[in-house]
Amino acid sequence: MLTSLTQLPEYVFRGTTYNFPGGSNSTSIPYRCYTSVNPAKACLFAIACQKNYSEQPVVYVARTKSLVDAGIKVIRSIDALALIEEEIIWVAKPQNFYKYCIGYITLKDMRDALDKIGCPLNHSPNHTELSNACYETRELTVNEIGKLILILESHIKYP
Repeated sequence: MLTSLTQLPEYVFRGTTYNFPGGSNSTSIPYRCYTSVNPAKACLFAIACQKNYSEQPVVYVARTKSLVDAGIKVIRSIDALALIEEEIIWVAKPQNFYKYCIGYITLKDMRDALDKIGCPLNHSPNHTELSNACYETRELTVNEIGKLILILESHIKYP
Protein backbone atom coordinates (compact mmCIF):
# COMPACT_ATOMS: atom_id res chain seq x y z
CA MET A 1 0.00 0.00 0.00
CA LEU A 2 1.11 3.53 -0.65
CA THR A 3 1.52 5.44 2.56
CA SER A 4 3.08 8.73 1.54
CA LEU A 5 1.18 11.60 -0.03
CA THR A 6 4.35 12.47 -1.97
CA GLN A 7 3.91 9.25 -3.97
CA LEU A 8 0.43 10.28 -5.14
CA PRO A 9 -0.71 12.77 -7.77
CA GLU A 10 -2.68 15.81 -6.63
CA TYR A 11 -5.91 14.56 -8.22
CA VAL A 12 -7.59 11.27 -9.10
CA PHE A 13 -10.58 10.76 -11.39
CA ARG A 14 -13.37 8.18 -11.46
CA GLY A 15 -15.44 7.74 -14.62
CA THR A 16 -18.81 6.19 -13.89
CA THR A 17 -22.45 7.16 -13.68
CA TYR A 18 -23.78 9.61 -11.13
CA ASN A 19 -23.77 8.14 -7.62
CA PHE A 20 -23.09 4.59 -8.89
CA PRO A 21 -22.67 2.39 -5.79
CA GLY A 22 -20.11 0.20 -7.55
CA GLY A 23 -20.09 -3.32 -8.91
CA SER A 24 -19.52 -6.50 -6.94
CA ASN A 25 -15.74 -5.94 -6.87
CA SER A 26 -16.26 -2.56 -5.23
CA THR A 27 -18.98 -3.36 -2.73
CA SER A 28 -17.69 -6.57 -1.17
CA ILE A 29 -14.88 -6.81 1.33
CA PRO A 30 -12.24 -5.64 0.78
CA TYR A 31 -14.00 -2.57 -0.58
CA ARG A 32 -12.36 -0.98 -3.62
CA CYS A 33 -12.96 2.23 -5.48
CA TYR A 34 -11.09 2.33 -8.78
CA THR A 35 -9.74 5.67 -10.00
CA SER A 36 -7.26 6.89 -12.59
CA VAL A 37 -4.59 9.54 -12.38
CA ASN A 38 -5.45 10.31 -16.01
CA PRO A 39 -8.73 12.24 -16.49
CA ALA A 40 -8.91 11.22 -20.16
CA LYS A 41 -8.88 7.55 -19.20
CA ALA A 42 -11.49 8.15 -16.49
CA CYS A 43 -13.58 9.85 -19.16
CA LEU A 44 -13.40 6.68 -21.26
CA PHE A 45 -14.95 4.78 -18.36
CA ALA A 46 -17.79 7.33 -18.21
CA ILE A 47 -18.34 6.88 -21.95
CA ALA A 48 -18.55 3.11 -21.53
CA CYS A 49 -20.99 3.53 -18.65
CA GLN A 50 -23.18 5.74 -20.81
CA LYS A 51 -23.51 2.88 -23.28
CA ASN A 52 -24.57 0.38 -20.62
CA TYR A 53 -26.64 2.42 -18.17
CA SER A 54 -29.26 5.09 -18.53
CA GLU A 55 -27.97 7.13 -15.59
CA GLN A 56 -25.95 10.29 -16.15
CA PRO A 57 -22.29 9.56 -17.06
CA VAL A 58 -19.87 11.64 -15.00
CA VAL A 59 -16.26 11.90 -13.92
CA TYR A 60 -15.71 12.40 -10.19
CA VAL A 61 -12.70 14.51 -9.21
CA ALA A 62 -10.94 14.10 -5.86
CA ARG A 63 -7.88 15.62 -4.27
CA THR A 64 -5.76 12.78 -2.99
CA LYS A 65 -4.94 14.79 0.14
CA SER A 66 -8.64 14.89 1.10
CA LEU A 67 -8.89 11.11 0.74
CA VAL A 68 -5.70 10.42 2.69
CA ASP A 69 -6.70 12.94 5.41
CA ALA A 70 -10.04 11.09 5.72
CA GLY A 71 -8.09 7.90 6.46
CA ILE A 72 -8.91 6.17 3.18
CA LYS A 73 -6.10 3.78 2.35
CA VAL A 74 -4.76 3.47 -1.15
CA ILE A 75 -3.34 0.63 -3.21
CA ARG A 76 -1.30 1.21 -6.34
CA SER A 77 -1.76 -1.89 -8.43
CA ILE A 78 1.12 -2.92 -10.64
CA ASP A 79 -0.57 -5.40 -12.95
CA ALA A 80 -0.49 -4.67 -16.68
CA LEU A 81 -4.12 -3.56 -16.92
CA ALA A 82 -3.76 -1.16 -13.98
CA LEU A 83 -0.67 0.35 -15.61
CA ILE A 84 -2.54 0.88 -18.89
CA GLU A 85 -5.47 2.50 -17.06
CA GLU A 86 -3.10 4.51 -14.79
CA GLU A 87 -5.14 3.16 -11.93
CA ILE A 88 -5.09 3.84 -8.21
CA ILE A 89 -7.40 1.80 -5.98
CA TRP A 90 -8.88 3.31 -2.82
CA VAL A 91 -9.96 0.98 -0.02
CA ALA A 92 -13.49 2.36 0.24
CA LYS A 93 -16.93 1.80 -1.17
CA PRO A 94 -17.53 4.22 -4.06
CA GLN A 95 -20.36 5.86 -2.08
CA ASN A 96 -17.88 6.69 0.68
CA PHE A 97 -15.29 7.88 -1.85
CA TYR A 98 -17.78 10.34 -3.41
CA LYS A 99 -18.17 12.14 -0.07
CA TYR A 100 -14.54 13.27 -0.29
CA CYS A 101 -14.60 14.36 -3.93
CA ILE A 102 -14.45 17.97 -5.00
CA GLY A 103 -17.46 17.12 -7.13
CA TYR A 104 -18.23 15.65 -10.51
CA ILE A 105 -18.13 16.74 -14.14
CA THR A 106 -20.66 15.76 -16.77
CA LEU A 107 -19.33 13.68 -19.62
CA LYS A 108 -19.97 16.48 -22.12
CA ASP A 109 -18.09 19.07 -20.03
CA MET A 110 -15.17 16.69 -19.49
CA ARG A 111 -14.87 15.90 -23.19
CA ASP A 112 -15.03 19.61 -24.07
CA ALA A 113 -12.31 20.42 -21.51
CA LEU A 114 -10.09 17.60 -22.79
CA ASP A 115 -10.48 18.99 -26.32
CA LYS A 116 -9.34 22.42 -25.05
CA ILE A 117 -6.08 21.01 -23.68
CA GLY A 118 -5.37 19.11 -26.88
CA CYS A 119 -6.48 15.66 -25.79
CA PRO A 120 -9.59 14.88 -27.82
CA LEU A 121 -11.06 11.45 -27.21
CA ASN A 122 -11.63 9.66 -30.47
CA HIS A 123 -12.95 6.54 -28.77
CA SER A 124 -16.45 5.64 -27.66
CA PRO A 125 -15.68 2.30 -26.04
CA ASN A 126 -18.03 -0.15 -24.43
CA HIS A 127 -16.80 -2.03 -21.36
CA THR A 128 -15.08 -4.76 -23.37
CA GLU A 129 -13.11 -2.18 -25.39
CA LEU A 130 -11.88 -0.08 -22.45
CA SER A 131 -8.42 -1.59 -22.14
CA ASN A 132 -7.61 -0.97 -25.81
CA ALA A 133 -9.02 2.57 -25.65
CA CYS A 134 -6.93 3.31 -22.55
CA TYR A 135 -3.84 1.87 -24.21
CA GLU A 136 -4.34 4.20 -27.19
CA THR A 137 -4.95 7.27 -24.98
CA ARG A 138 -1.82 9.20 -24.13
CA GLU A 139 -0.63 10.10 -20.66
CA LEU A 140 -1.25 13.68 -19.57
CA THR A 141 1.40 15.86 -17.96
CA VAL A 142 0.97 17.47 -14.55
CA ASN A 143 0.71 20.85 -16.35
CA GLU A 144 -2.03 19.56 -18.67
CA ILE A 145 -4.00 18.21 -15.72
CA GLY A 146 -3.57 21.56 -13.96
CA LYS A 147 -4.94 23.38 -17.02
CA LEU A 148 -7.81 20.93 -17.20
CA ILE A 149 -8.73 21.52 -13.54
CA LEU A 150 -8.78 25.30 -14.17
CA ILE A 151 -11.09 24.83 -17.17
CA LEU A 152 -13.35 22.51 -15.18
CA GLU A 153 -13.70 24.74 -12.10
CA SER A 154 -16.78 26.48 -13.48
CA HIS A 155 -18.34 23.13 -14.48
CA ILE A 156 -17.90 21.16 -11.27
CA LYS A 157 -21.17 19.96 -9.81
CA TYR A 158 -21.39 19.27 -6.12
CA PRO A 159 -23.15 16.17 -4.78
